[in-house]
Amino acid sequence: MAWVKEQCREKLGFELYPGTLNLKVSREDRQLIETLAQKQGIVLLPESDNFCQARCVRVAIGGIEGAVILPHVIDYYQDTLEIIAGERIKERLNLKDGDEVMLTIRNTKSRYGGKRNK
Repeated sequence: MAWVKEQCREKLGFELYPGTLNLKVSREDRQLIETLAQKQGIVLLPESDNFCQARCVRVAIGGIEGAVILPHVIDYYQDTLEIIAGERIKERLNLKDGDEVMLTIRNTKSRYGGKRNK
């Protein structure tokens, strides 16, 4: 979606790779990220009411800058975090299903605001 790519470039500073790295996490870890996203997350605003808003928390994984993306959808994955970046993380880090990884949370304060495009 063009509006997601544009906002990732403007607000997160990277050209979005078309895919995510999905990480299984504990419910407690996910709640921590959700709380941080609500307080300081970077908002991606949809171009129309047909799409949902999302919040992002900047992270790094294995030296790759990216973000956890949390779409505002009821019952969205409760044990999974989706990581977006400018490249295919799984390939770059040679990850296999079940590998453990470490996420570093980056400064999430955003200077970006705005309104949804109509």
